Amino acid sequence: MILDTDRELLLHRLKQPEGDEELEYALDRLRKNFYQLWKPIREYQNEPEVLAEWEEAPRHSLERAKALMFEEGLRVLDAAMYG
Repeated sequence: MILDTDRELLLHRLKQPEGDEELEYALDRLRKNFYQLWKPIREYQNEPEVLAEWEEAPRHSLERAKALMFEEGLRVLDAAMYG
């Protein structure tokens, strides 16, 4: 479980990743080991407003699945970066 403050910090770091070597390394490992979790995070980095659309989507839609994969990806990044 990610604390709200950790989640907000991760979201902030994902929006502004330039020069963040720790984040780049963790994202590269995520891409190599859990591509299905990396993909929605990458999509979020390119277009942050999609997260709200995913979270508001109907329960069994592809967009809702992306929201769930995004959250799981954040948990993996949190564990990789903050232990």
